[in-house]
Amino acid sequence: MEKMAKKFFMLSLVIVMVSGLIFASDVSAQTASKPLPKMFVWASLTMGSLGNSQSMGFGETVKKSTGIPVRIIPAAADMAGFLPLRAGEVNLCYRSSGATYSLSCGIGQAFGAEEWGPQPVRVVWAVPLLISFATRPETGIKTYADIKGKRFPDYKGWDVGEWETEAILAAYGFTWKDVVAVPTAGYTPGIQALIDAKLDIADIAPEASLAFEMQAKRGIVWVESPKDPESIKKWLTIAPFFTPGWMDRGVGLSSEKPCWGTVDRYLLVAYNHLDPQIAYLTTKALWEGYDAYKDMHPSLKFATREFALDYKALIHPYHEGSVTFFKEIGVWTSAMEAWQKEQLAIQEKRRSAWEEATKAAAAKKIKLTDPKWHNGVDGMWVEWLRANNLISIPKIEYHEYKK
Repeated sequence: MEKMAKKFFMLSLVIVMVSGLIFASDVSAQTASKPLPKMFVWASLTMGSLGNSQSMGFGETVKKSTGIPVRIIPAAADMAGFLPLRAGEVNLCYRSSGATYSLSCGIGQAFGAEEWGPQPVRVVWAVPLLISFATRPETGIKTYADIKGKRFPDYKGWDVGEWETEAILAAYGFTWKDVVAVPTAGYTPGIQALIDAKLDIADIAPEASLAFEMQAKRGIVWVESPKDPESIKKWLTIAPFFTPGWMDRGVGLSSEKPCWGTVDRYLLVAYNHLDPQIAYLTTKALWEGYDAYKDMHPSLKFATREFALDYKALIHPYHEGSVTFFKEIGVWTSAMEAWQKEQLAIQEKRRSAWEEATKAAAAKKIKLTDPKWHNGVDGMWVEWLRANNLISIPKIEYHEYKK
């Protein structure tokens, strides 16, 4: 009887073990990663631009880490970068957070169109982009409170610039009647107009070559952003991507002479349908490859791990593959998890809100091609988003400068 019991026990054990192996094999088959592509493809900015140079450095780092080459496709227009991203023709896109804000919310002439609407944008990596407003010494402007009666750029046709100027006016309770509006075609024409003394203030990146030119020809003064919570809130309600923050590098700036200006972001983004394995490997490569890329371009030494984890200033959730990596190395916190769930919920609600709002617009005979619908300042759609708390507002507070 004892021998029979032992045989029965051993037979049962074998059956359990075999069953377990079969079950494990089945689970493994279900969760097996897709084969990786022979090449990663990213859309970036135009050749010679800061964004393109940075993405080239990141691409080389990913190649060193994964063994898979990264092809960078220059795309001047945001649509040229985001269209192949949506179609899955490129894996990732490198763009400013002003552009990704427009895409994720579906606002502006391009992305407020019927075939677009709010898109499920995910962040894989974040990089600081210093860009603020500057003036000439003789204007007397020190903070945005001093712009009353001054020649102020009217960036009609350039959505991001228009949202930034509207945010400035809103923060200080100004309207366009309080300034002298000067029609300005865009970023570069605005800087040139400032150099030529046709404008009193303009948007400019302190590390750009035009900033050095302005310093040499006219001198440069960086304008101080609002510090009080209410003004910051008004500012971010209009331009949540254009966050007040400390600038301490570039023309006229240093750790000894910083300015509470603004800090935008370059974001390496994907759609939610990107293979999580690709997002995971990319995030892992950049996290572990700081020493490899930091000297590839002067600006890349500021593309730190800490900045990439600064979720409070982001307006999109991370990609699930990136989250997996952050959890794996123990840097993902409960606060980040709560924030991530909130961002995912906002994106999900935006899509259903879009359906409701477009029907309401049709009932009012407002076409989606009409600025009354897609305008990012006071259009029907952006007002609908704000009324339903469907725009992610970063948690930004004034703080003392720290090196």
